[in-house]
Amino acid sequence: MADPDELYTIKLFRMEGSNTFDSLPVMALDDSSFRIATAHREIILRDEDLKPNEDGKYIINIEPLDLKFYYPCVDLPKSFEMPAEILEERARKRKEKAIRKDAIFTQDYKEKRLFYYIEGEKLIIKLFDIDEEGKLIPEVRRETTADKIEIIHNRKAVNVKKLKLGHPYLELPGEVVQAFEKVLRDAELRTLSLKPAGISMLNGKKYYRLSLENIPAGMWNQVKSYFEDFGQEGTMTGFLTCEPGKVADILKIPIE
Repeated sequence: MADPDELYTIKLFRMEGSNTFDSLPVMALDDSSFRIATAHREIILRDEDLKPNEDGKYIINIEPLDLKFYYPCVDLPKSFEMPAEILEERARKRKEKAIRKDAIFTQDYKEKRLFYYIEGEKLIIKLFDIDEEGKLIPEVRRETTADKIEIIHNRKAVNVKKLKLGHPYLELPGEVVQAFEKVLRDAELRTLSLKPAGISMLNGKKYYRLSLENIPAGMWNQVKSYFEDFGQEGTMTGFLTCEPGKVADILKIPIE
């Protein structure tokens, strides 16, 4: 079974009376470097440090391995050509890895591929092409940014006109909805404050309401004892408090 880390085999010399070559493997250390080694010497190279010669070939010197130590009577190669397609495929994989790194979701869509990212309070969608073998072409074809989720045909979607998909909106996968809604909700909660709601005609006290109708249960449970239910009629409605200072201190929010 072939070693998946073996990138290439350097043929050193043909064994006497045989079509078999004595060879030396080129082994990947990671996705950006590789190693050529004997029992007492090694060469470690980074893909990106390699430069093609005038003919566009990647020629690697292996003299530092001192192969004559093992084969003193054999005419050995002093270098070998690293196939450009190997380096190109590794470069493509590095780019794809970088593209996938921070994506919260990946989706095949109409023979293309969409990558979803969240940066700050924005959802970023990047569109990539796929080649005939189904591999990602790691160059962004188009991208768009959304700052809100809309309901289109009873589905949660965002405007993606810039992606030129043939329709203005894209239904979001459930995983993306969940992650983006949390970001939007957290951003909304950072704006939470107490707003004046009016003065009671029954006791003359000034009342305040929370600037958001719904807050997490954990937050509400900490302060609900300071609120009174004014019902849904009249100029002062809903849950209001006449002790804004206490509520503000507990929730660490401002009073307007």
